[in-house]
Amino acid sequence: MSDEATLDVIADVLRGYPQAPRIHVALSGGLDSHCLLHWLSHSPFRDRLSALHVHHGLQPAADHWAEICAGQCAARCVPFELLKLHLAPRPGESVEAVARDARYHALRARLGPGELLLTAHHRDDQAETVLLQLFRGCGVPGIAGMAPDQPLGPGRHLRPMLDVDRATLTDYARRAGLDWVEDPMNQDRHLSRAYLRHEVLPAVRAHWPGFTRALARSAHHAAEATDLLGQLARADLERMGWTPAHGTALDIQRLSELNLSRQRNVLRFWLGACGVRPPSQSRLQRVLDEVMQARPGRQPRVAWSNVSVWRHRGQLVLVRALPPVDPGFKADLELDQVLELQDGSRVWLESRTDGLLDAGRLTEHNLCVAYRRAGVRLRTPLGAGSSSVSRLLQSAGVPVWLRSRIPILYQGEQVVAVGERWIDRRYMSRPGRPAVSFRWQNESLFDTLLARIQSGRSDTDRTT
Repeated sequence: MSDEATLDVIADVLRGYPQAPRIHVALSGGLDSHCLLHWLSHSPFRDRLSALHVHHGLQPAADHWAEICAGQCAARCVPFELLKLHLAPRPGESVEAVARDARYHALRARLGPGELLLTAHHRDDQAETVLLQLFRGCGVPGIAGMAPDQPLGPGRHLRPMLDVDRATLTDYARRAGLDWVEDPMNQDRHLSRAYLRHEVLPAVRAHWPGFTRALARSAHHAAEATDLLGQLARADLERMGWTPAHGTALDIQRLSELNLSRQRNVLRFWLGACGVRPPSQSRLQRVLDEVMQARPGRQPRVAWSNVSVWRHRGQLVLVRALPPVDPGFKADLELDQVLELQDGSRVWLESRTDGLLDAGRLTEHNLCVAYRRAGVRLRTPLGAGSSSVSRLLQSAGVPVWLRSRIPILYQGEQVVAVGERWIDRRYMSRPGRPAVSFRWQNESLFDTLLARIQSGRSDTDRTT
């Protein structure tokens, strides 16, 4: 492909976004992104052009790379911005995956409404991605490779060079006299992509010179198939009565009416709509076998990454990882004192004319906040007896993963209030007497979550 044809390909993509207020190039300092920056700096789009460099802090030369990127931009009068990360991959984690996720999180946060992020992925990158996905046994969405155009935060992420091969970029860079940096990770044969690039693909290219173009076509076909699968999933979800308002809850009874292939398709689409990367095929099958097929009254879950899928009252519920709390936590609480809990939320006692607690019944020096303890009970407003806190939470439909996280106000060993929702009748306010409220910062979020889980639920599992 000639230089003019390459620039035309990029320009055709950008002409589809005439109102984009800013065009950001993700600049690594390497060959590919430097070519993209150089092309655009000589294009009609240069007035809206800027460059973003993500400093991962994982390589000794990272500071030097940032300096080179700044120099590349200064030479072309392109605004430059450095996004510095502080990554510490845990043992066993993929350094590549951690860096990629953190990089796109930082770039997403930097985009404004309608702005574009351009990355310099090319046809050889796409071929490598498709092959790696095939070797990992990925499904159709994985074989579709990298999307040329997709949402990213409030803007769009474009890959305008997916039809350009690496040889074209190398020839252009040499003729233009461009300087670039080489990431040593690209030469590390222990990494899957580097091994594929340097050990496998040269032999493939020797026998099938046009294989990258063929794989690009396969990726395009897979992308079309993925779109059709998405349309089918949306139609199935619509028939199931699911809407985005239901968010992270999916009705099990209605899902079970589909055949297994469509169940898996709906689950993948639903997880993606919730912003979660679907799990492996084996974990997805466990959701179908262990969670969906569990007997009423059971609440199994399947976890991966930082999320899990639970069964609750006839629903599949997606739960993101919550900050850990110590079940033995206990702290004193005084009137008008704000107490921070282990999950970052706050509780306090507040004097209010409409408060539900009788201030005269509370002895400040004997008040404390803790989580649910075994066997604790509360006297409900109706009836002469008492009920266990566990039974109250269960009857209210509070999911099991939240029951141990609700702050409880105690006076000595006696339960006074469970969150803001349940008050022991011996401590309830009375007309004409000073009153206080036990406030929990997360109460409104808790109510919203319960409403979403319980809306549209089936009639099964009512007792859990």
